[in-house]
Amino acid sequence: MFAIGLGVTLFNFLWVIPHFSPTGANPFAGRYAAVGGTPEGIAHKLFTEPAAFIHVVATGHNVVYFLLLFAPFLGLCFFEPLLLAGAIPELAITLLSSRGTSISSHWAEGAVPFVVSAAVFGAARFRGQGGRLAGRVLVATACVAVLSPVTLAIRDVPMLESPATSAKEHAVSLVPEGAPVSATNQLGSHLSDRRDIFVFPTVSRAQWIVADTNDRMYHRPAVMRGDVRKYESDRTWQVVFHSHGVVVLHKRPTS
Repeated sequence: MFAIGLGVTLFNFLWVIPHFSPTGANPFAGRYAAVGGTPEGIAHKLFTEPAAFIHVVATGHNVVYFLLLFAPFLGLCFFEPLLLAGAIPELAITLLSSRGTSISSHWAEGAVPFVVSAAVFGAARFRGQGGRLAGRVLVATACVAVLSPVTLAIRDVPMLESPATSAKEHAVSLVPEGAPVSATNQLGSHLSDRRDIFVFPTVSRAQWIVADTNDRMYHRPAVMRGDVRKYESDRTWQVVFHSHGVVVLHKRPTS
């Protein structure tokens, strides 16, 4: 299984992605520029400049990521290191990337099954010490249950009544139910209950565009804002709403 998985991975990296990329190069290579960029460059830098990897991984943000990933399991997964090693490729892909790490994003999904499974087998090593282990689990769970909503509330509650949030709510309400729409990532989650929805800047058959130029999911905001301006200046599209960086456009009917 390991050999097949490694073979498929190399095939994807070295042939599939470059072959189907519009530029002929791996579009994700830029995320790993600090450690070599390409698979060959990463292998070369690993032997010639290993300190570069330590510099990229040993950040405060990554320390928090590790704590959020392993602390809820009380470190029990480390008692089953061979099974936990299955998480190493996913952790390397995430920690070495310039995109950063987030425990709440899909980037953690590849590591979680190995962490959970290793923690289950790690806990089995403490058979007969259930009372002591249960007490630690209770303390850890209580801390997470109390701190998690507080952490989120500090960031999210002030946004509930903000003008930007009101602009987003109004923008979403302007799109007729079932109408084909192209939307930026976060607003699209409120418009996805229809047959045709596209992630902006892909427009295709969309009759409406709903774009939040401040959407944090876009790591090249200048490019995204340029795409919005392109449609704003296009005479086939009419600007219906524009406020606090939120833009709604409707395609004019053909004569």
